[in-house]
Amino acid sequence: SAREARKNATREAEVRFAHETRGLQKRCNEQEEHIERLLQGTARMEDKTEQIQRLTVDSEAMVATAMRCKQAQGDADRRAAAAVDEADQLRSKLRAERETSRQVSDRWAEEVEAMRVDNRALRVKAQADEAVAGVPGVWV
Repeated sequence: SAREARKNATREAEVRFAHETRGLQKRCNEQEEHIERLLQGTARMEDKTEQIQRLTVDSEAMVATAMRCKQAQGDADRRAAAAVDEADQLRSKLRAERETSRQVSDRWAEEVEAMRVDNRALRVKAQADEAVAGVPGVWV
């Protein structure tokens, strides 16, 4: 009968909605896990940035020490020049690492924000689908 057909169609729709809901919830959970991994990576990059800043201070101290040594004579002059070169190389390397760290942190921050926007959109869609379906927890 038509009534049974409607009941069957409604049941099928509810099963389909429930399945799609689980799929959307799984995607939300996966994105939240990915965001958490990105945040942890960002924290590691921030730690590395702090370490680079400490090393920069150390390298500047090395340059100052090297400049004082450079005033000495003979063998001390040669060692001081080598220390200046090493400190300059370290400073250049640290600058490059700091820039790389900043770029990675910026990129991760953008990815995290994009994921948050995607997650918000999924949640808004879920709420709209629940409203359309008229059944809490059922997404269209």
